[in-house]
Amino acid sequence: MSQQKIIMVARVGAPHGVRGLLKLHPFLEEPESIHQFKHFYLRHPNQAWQEAPKLSLTKKGQALFVHFANFDQPEMAGLKFTHAELGVTREELPALANHQYYWEDLADLNVINQQGQLIGVVDHLMATPAHDVLVLKGDTDPVLIPYVWEHFIIDVDLAKKQIIVDWD
Repeated sequence: MSQQKIIMVARVGAPHGVRGLLKLHPFLEEPESIHQFKHFYLRHPNQAWQEAPKLSLTKKGQALFVHFANFDQPEMAGLKFTHAELGVTREELPALANHQYYWEDLADLNVINQQGQLIGVVDHLMATPAHDVLVLKGDTDPVLIPYVWEHFIIDVDLAKKQIIVDWD
Protein backbone atom coordinates (compact mmCIF):
# COMPACT_ATOMS: atom_id res chain seq x y z
CA MET A 1 0.00 0.00 0.00
CA SER A 2 1.30 3.47 -0.84
CA GLN A 3 1.69 6.21 1.77
CA GLN A 4 -1.81 7.59 1.20
CA LYS A 5 -3.62 9.08 4.17
CA ILE A 6 -6.41 6.74 5.28
CA ILE A 7 -9.41 8.20 7.08
CA MET A 8 -11.63 5.99 9.23
CA VAL A 9 -15.26 6.06 8.03
CA ALA A 10 -16.78 3.18 10.02
CA ARG A 11 -16.25 0.55 12.70
CA VAL A 12 -17.28 -3.08 12.27
CA GLY A 13 -19.58 -4.43 14.94
CA ALA A 14 -20.92 -7.81 15.99
CA PRO A 15 -22.26 -10.55 13.71
CA HIS A 16 -25.89 -10.40 12.62
CA GLY A 17 -27.78 -13.46 11.41
CA VAL A 18 -26.32 -16.68 10.07
CA ARG A 19 -24.69 -15.61 6.77
CA GLY A 20 -21.64 -13.69 8.01
CA LEU A 21 -23.16 -10.20 8.06
CA LEU A 22 -21.62 -7.80 10.57
CA LYS A 23 -23.22 -4.63 11.92
CA LEU A 24 -21.54 -1.52 10.54
CA HIS A 25 -21.22 1.72 12.53
CA PRO A 26 -20.48 4.50 10.02
CA PHE A 27 -18.97 7.80 11.15
CA LEU A 28 -20.45 9.82 8.33
CA GLU A 29 -23.00 12.60 8.46
CA GLU A 30 -25.04 10.64 5.92
CA PRO A 31 -24.35 6.97 6.81
CA GLU A 32 -25.64 5.63 3.50
CA SER A 33 -23.01 7.66 1.64
CA ILE A 34 -20.58 4.88 2.55
CA HIS A 35 -21.79 3.18 -0.66
CA GLN A 36 -20.00 5.85 -2.74
CA PHE A 37 -16.53 4.62 -1.82
CA LYS A 38 -14.77 2.18 -4.11
CA HIS A 39 -11.68 1.09 -2.15
CA PHE A 40 -11.71 0.24 1.53
CA TYR A 41 -8.90 -0.34 4.00
CA LEU A 42 -9.13 -2.30 7.23
CA ARG A 43 -7.32 -1.77 10.51
CA HIS A 44 -7.53 -3.80 13.68
CA PRO A 45 -6.82 -2.01 16.98
CA ASN A 46 -3.12 -1.11 17.31
CA GLN A 47 -2.30 -2.31 13.81
CA ALA A 48 -1.57 -0.67 10.45
CA TRP A 49 -4.08 -0.11 7.66
CA GLN A 50 -4.31 -2.94 5.11
CA GLU A 51 -6.34 -3.25 1.95
CA ALA A 52 -9.73 -4.69 2.96
CA PRO A 53 -10.90 -8.00 1.54
CA LYS A 54 -13.66 -7.74 -1.03
CA LEU A 55 -16.79 -6.62 0.78
CA SER A 56 -20.44 -5.83 0.19
CA LEU A 57 -22.69 -3.42 2.05
CA THR A 58 -26.35 -4.06 2.87
CA LYS A 59 -29.06 -1.95 4.44
CA LYS A 60 -31.84 -3.51 6.53
CA GLY A 61 -34.26 -0.97 7.92
CA GLN A 62 -32.10 1.83 9.31
CA ALA A 63 -29.11 -0.45 9.98
CA LEU A 64 -26.10 -1.01 7.73
CA PHE A 65 -24.23 -4.29 7.49
CA VAL A 66 -21.01 -5.43 5.87
CA HIS A 67 -20.14 -8.87 4.49
CA PHE A 68 -16.54 -9.82 3.73
CA ALA A 69 -16.03 -12.30 0.87
CA ASN A 70 -15.40 -15.90 1.99
CA PHE A 71 -16.52 -15.22 5.57
CA ASP A 72 -20.02 -16.69 5.54
CA GLN A 73 -20.14 -18.12 9.07
CA PRO A 74 -20.97 -15.52 11.74
CA GLU A 75 -18.45 -16.94 14.21
CA MET A 76 -15.54 -16.69 11.76
CA ALA A 77 -16.58 -13.26 10.48
CA GLY A 78 -17.01 -12.00 14.03
CA LEU A 79 -13.65 -13.31 15.17
CA LYS A 80 -11.84 -11.82 12.19
CA PHE A 81 -13.55 -8.42 11.82
CA THR A 82 -15.49 -7.30 14.92
CA HIS A 83 -14.01 -4.03 16.25
CA ALA A 84 -11.99 -3.45 13.07
CA GLU A 85 -12.07 -0.01 11.48
CA LEU A 86 -12.92 0.65 7.83
CA GLY A 87 -11.17 3.51 6.11
CA VAL A 88 -10.86 5.16 2.72
CA THR A 89 -8.18 7.33 1.18
CA ARG A 90 -8.42 11.05 1.74
CA GLU A 91 -8.79 11.55 -2.02
CA GLU A 92 -12.09 9.62 -2.02
CA LEU A 93 -13.71 11.91 0.54
CA PRO A 94 -15.92 14.68 -0.82
CA ALA A 95 -14.96 18.34 -0.46
CA LEU A 96 -16.59 20.10 2.48
CA ALA A 97 -18.43 23.39 2.78
CA ASN A 98 -17.16 26.37 4.74
CA HIS A 99 -16.69 25.71 8.49
CA GLN A 100 -16.81 21.95 7.93
CA TYR A 101 -13.83 19.73 8.68
CA TYR A 102 -13.14 16.06 8.91
CA TRP A 103 -12.49 15.03 12.49
CA GLU A 104 -9.11 13.75 11.40
CA ASP A 105 -8.14 17.30 10.35
CA LEU A 106 -8.79 18.65 13.85
CA ALA A 107 -6.69 16.09 15.73
CA ASP A 108 -3.55 17.53 17.33
CA LEU A 109 -4.55 21.18 16.75
CA ASN A 110 -3.84 23.65 19.55
CA VAL A 111 -6.98 25.09 21.13
CA ILE A 112 -6.56 28.71 22.19
CA ASN A 113 -9.04 31.01 23.89
CA GLN A 114 -9.67 34.58 22.74
CA GLN A 115 -7.08 35.85 25.22
CA GLY A 116 -4.40 33.79 23.46
CA GLN A 117 -4.04 31.19 26.23
CA LEU A 118 -3.48 27.57 25.26
CA ILE A 119 -6.28 25.43 26.69
CA GLY A 120 -5.06 22.13 25.29
CA VAL A 121 -4.51 20.03 22.19
CA VAL A 122 -7.32 18.16 20.39
CA ASP A 123 -7.03 14.48 21.26
CA HIS A 124 -10.22 13.44 19.48
CA LEU A 125 -13.85 14.35 18.96
CA MET A 126 -16.89 12.52 20.22
CA ALA A 127 -20.44 12.59 18.94
CA THR A 128 -23.28 13.34 21.32
CA PRO A 129 -26.98 13.63 20.50
CA ALA A 130 -26.81 17.43 20.76
CA HIS A 131 -23.49 18.14 18.95
CA ASP A 132 -19.92 16.99 18.55
CA VAL A 133 -17.47 17.68 21.38
CA LEU A 134 -13.74 18.43 21.23
CA VAL A 135 -11.80 16.34 23.74
CA LEU A 136 -8.56 18.10 24.64
CA LYS A 137 -5.40 16.79 26.22
CA GLY A 138 -4.49 19.31 28.85
CA ASP A 139 -2.13 19.56 31.77
CA THR A 140 -4.47 17.55 33.99
CA ASP A 141 -7.91 16.14 33.18
CA PRO A 142 -9.30 16.18 29.64
CA VAL A 143 -11.15 19.35 28.69
CA LEU A 144 -14.44 19.01 26.79
CA ILE A 145 -15.59 21.85 24.53
CA PRO A 146 -18.82 21.70 22.48
CA TYR A 147 -18.04 21.97 18.78
CA VAL A 148 -20.65 24.65 18.07
CA TRP A 149 -19.70 27.40 15.61
CA GLU A 150 -20.09 31.03 16.63
CA HIS A 151 -21.04 30.01 20.15
CA PHE A 152 -17.85 28.26 21.25
CA ILE A 153 -15.82 27.78 18.07
CA ILE A 154 -14.63 31.11 16.68
CA ASP A 155 -12.12 30.00 14.05
CA VAL A 156 -10.29 26.94 12.76
CA ASP A 157 -6.99 27.62 11.03
CA LEU A 158 -5.47 24.43 9.67
CA ALA A 159 -2.40 26.27 8.37
CA LYS A 160 -1.60 27.58 11.86
CA LYS A 161 -2.73 24.28 13.42
CA GLN A 162 -5.06 26.02 15.85
CA ILE A 163 -8.67 26.47 16.88
CA ILE A 164 -9.78 29.71 18.52
CA VAL A 165 -12.59 29.22 21.06
CA ASP A 166 -14.78 31.33 23.32
CA TRP A 167 -13.85 29.45 26.46
CA ASP A 168 -12.33 30.52 29.77
